[in-house]
Order: sequence, then C-alpha cells, then structure tokens
Amino acid sequence: MKRNPAFTRRQFCATVVGSAFVGQERLAPASDRPNVCIFLTDQLRSDALGCYGNPLVRTPNLDRIAAEGARFDNAYCTTPLCSPARASIWSGVYPHRHGVVDLWGRIPSFRGPVPGWPAPDFRELPWLGHLFSNAGYETVYAGKWHCLTGAQRPGFQRALARYGDFDIDSPEQNEYIAYALSKGYPIGDIRGHGNDFVAAGEGYGTSIYSEQDHRDTFIVRRACEYLRQSHSRPFLLVVSVLSPHNPYAPPKPYDTMYSPADVKLPPNVDVHTVQRRPIPVRAHPAERKWAQDASKFELQAAWAHYLGMVTHVDRLVGELIDTLESQGLRENTMILFTSDHGDALGSHRVENKGAFMYDTVTRIPLILHMPGRIKPRVVPQAVSQVSILRTLCDYAAIHDSTPRDGASWKPLLDGRGGLANTPVFCEYNRFYGEHLPVRAIVTEQLKYVEYFGPEGELFDRQADPYEMTNLLHAPDYAGRLAEIRGRLRRHMVQGRDPCARLWQVPAAASKEAGESHLGPARHGELVGGASCLAETVGHEVDYGQVLLGCRR
Repeated sequence: MKRNPAFTRRQFCATVVGSAFVGQERLAPASDRPNVCIFLTDQLRSDALGCYGNPLVRTPNLDRIAAEGARFDNAYCTTPLCSPARASIWSGVYPHRHGVVDLWGRIPSFRGPVPGWPAPDFRELPWLGHLFSNAGYETVYAGKWHCLTGAQRPGFQRALARYGDFDIDSPEQNEYIAYALSKGYPIGDIRGHGNDFVAAGEGYGTSIYSEQDHRDTFIVRRACEYLRQSHSRPFLLVVSVLSPHNPYAPPKPYDTMYSPADVKLPPNVDVHTVQRRPIPVRAHPAERKWAQDASKFELQAAWAHYLGMVTHVDRLVGELIDTLESQGLRENTMILFTSDHGDALGSHRVENKGAFMYDTVTRIPLILHMPGRIKPRVVPQAVSQVSILRTLCDYAAIHDSTPRDGASWKPLLDGRGGLANTPVFCEYNRFYGEHLPVRAIVTEQLKYVEYFGPEGELFDRQADPYEMTNLLHAPDYAGRLAEIRGRLRRHMVQGRDPCARLWQVPAAASKEAGESHLGPARHGELVGGASCLAETVGHEVDYGQVLLGCRR
C-alpha cells in the first residue's frame, strides 16, 4: 500500500472520511444485525484468567462467558506493544502496513503517525469504526485509545471517558482527571492516566482511588450510561480499560485479595534471557534491573497485585453484562473480550513487554460470546488479533473489499468449516524512535523468532510450553528450522514487509558462500544495511539506528 506523504495529521485523525468509502458495505436488515461490544484490556496475559487455567485468580464473569461462548486458546497479538497492536485490531492489518509502529510521544506529524513508515489514509484503509459507521451502526468508544490520533477516535461517532495525555489534544479534555479532581484526589501522575498509588514494592501497591472512583470503573460506568439510553440502530461499543497494565496497583479491596505466598510462579522465571539478543530494550533501567534481580517473593507480590487488577476487571465485565441484560440487549449483543498484548511479569527475567516474542507477551485471551449465535467451544488453533475486524464485519453482514491480513472466524464458529492450519505472525519495529526489528512465526508445533543479526530462537510449543529451551542449534530440529524460517521469509516478502530487506546478505558474500541472496542473517552483521530499510519505508528517519545487534 503506497504512502501518501501529503496526507496531513488532521486528515489522518478525521473521525469519518466523508463518503469516500460509503457503499463498500452491503447492509443486512437491522433486525439481523447484532450489537457488538468489545471489552479491551491492556497487557493481560492469558494465563492470568481462571478460564485459561489459572488456579488462584477469581474471574467468574469471564469464566461464564468463556464456557457459554468460544474461547480461543492460542490467540496472538500482532506485536507486543500497545499502539501498534491496537491499530492492528482496528485496521485488520499488520503494523508495517498501518504504520502505527511506535508509542505515543512527539511522533505524529504531518507525514503520518510515524514518519518514514507507510501512512495509508482511511480511504485506502478504513478502520473498524468507519466500516460500522457507514453500515448504519452507532459507534461509540469509551476509554483508552492510544493509536497516535490525539483526541480523535477515527471512525467512531462518539468518544466517552477520554484520559491520558496520549489520547487528548489539550488537558481539559482529560475527563477522568477532571472527575478525580472534583472528588478531591491529589493528582501526581503527570501523564493523566490515574496511576497514582501507594507503593508496596517496585512497581506494585494500592491505588489511591477507591473502587468507585477508579479510572476503569469510571470508564465502564460511562459505557453503562450509554447502554441505558434508547437505541434506534444497532451499536458498536468499545470499552477499553488500562488494567492490568503496570504499575500493578488495584484499588482496595483487590490489593490484598491474593496472598503472595499463594501465587505459584511459572517455571520460566528461572530462565534468564541470553544477552546476545536485544532483550533489554524496554522501559527503564531500574525496572529492567528489578526483573533480573527480584526475589521469588517479590515476583509473587507483583503477581498478587496483578491478579487483583484482573479480578477488578472481571467485576467490571460483570457490571457491563448486567446492564446489557437489564436493558434487554444481551440476547442480540455479541461480546468480544480480549487484550492488546500480554505481560512478561518476570518470566525469562524481563518485565512489561518489548522486542521479544515469548508467549507471556504475545499470547492473549480472546473470548467471543453471543447467546444462540455462538455455540460453546474451545478453539485450539493459533489465530491472530488481526482477524477480529473480518470476523466482526462478517457477523454484522458488512462487506469490506479492502485487502486485509486476517480472515473471518465465523465459518468455523457457525460449524460450516474449520480453520486452515496456517501460521500466525508477530512483529516488532520501534520503541520510542529506536529501531528494533524482530519477526516471529507460530505454527501448531513450533515458534521461530528472527532478530536479524543477534541469535534467534526456536521453541517446540508442544514439548516446551514455557519456552525454556532454545532449539536453534539442536541437530534434530535443523530441517524444521530451515522450513519454518523459509515460511517466515516468504510471508515477509509477499506482505511487502520493509524488514524483508534485512534478510539480504551482500551479493558477493552470498555468491562466494553459494547462498541464496535471501539467506539468513549472520550474528552481528549489518545485513542489507540501513539504506535498504530506508529505501523501503522512507528517508525521514535515521536508519543508522538499525545496527541489528552490532551495538549489543
């Protein structure tokens, strides 16, 4: 998809792009079209829910809709980073196509969301809100957005409960902070996220806000107020909370709901990442050091507070479901519960998320529920969040002719076919302007991670679910490694991924070695050079940062 360098940020942020793509949607009768409610969490790993096997956490509402609907046991994000993962949900394409490849900050410009990367306008690549709005739906977004468009919610007709400096254009638009100030809370969080807390340890403790006044409660309350209004048309409602994103600081009583001594840590907390890979690139040095040096009790304490946030989220899901039920809306409302990505939480001795592809950060919960329309089932195949757009459009009978990277799950859930046994792909591109290219491929049996220079990773997903043994140099896996690496490379080339150029080796060297020109990278080698990537994605960015491990 070509870039449009003249496309302004104001155009990029336009909520609805005129009627440029009105008419792409073939509409079904209103009575046949369900309401759609998406409940989006932030940084929730799937093994933190009861329905995904966690023996300690209490998540009765999510457990119930998982038992009554479709639970996807191997759902993956497109990237373990907030903004690009969220943009993939709304656009139905991988980050290198939609161009939102970094986080908030001084990034958006007249050249598009991230200068130097593709910036397709919404006439080329309409997002979910555009498609549903043009199909006659009411479209409402409540809570965290984080897609580099400031106060705008492209495609959505209404925005509720804005907060955080990444989702507003001016401080007075921060609805939650205005509410908190009206309640007399001292606001110390300069970013306006409602993250103020009393620390009990490094990065965890108790929120200063009561449960009733907590930002996530505020967001869900605003969404429930909307549901209590009269609706003459079907609606698409997104409810997006910040929990359980760090700091792990639930409100009382969730802060002491779980004892650290009762938390059973996953065994991969005993595995330290190999320093030859560009792992230590996320967040701040103090947090990195804490994850590497923390005692087992400290990790258990962080987990206990994290699970408290998860149970609070579950209660809010229950409140939303109760409101749908009391308003007579539940029978015709599809609920999709998911997260943008997961959280390392000390596994492999890394924190948060970053330029690595462990299941702790890439595997996400995903539940689809609608009485009478979706039968109870567990979907074991690997799927990607990039397919959410296609699936929801399919259920809403919205035809979309734009090329996307995902495929609808509706035929599977309707019992009209199965999922093709195709791989799932993940990618990582940038973090606060630093280029950190990583690509991964997930099959039923294996996961392969390519760091383009630093040593890669190969895991046997069946024999090693906690990803504790790197099989990259295992002789028994050599043939499978070559095959899966080739599949990843073909995917990148066919998908016009800019980082496909990084597979190249110098022509003279490849000829001398008898290798294909698209041979694998050698450790520490500047493969293809910064100029290759610059030629592909643009010249505005300093691609001299792409040293592919030479500086590690």
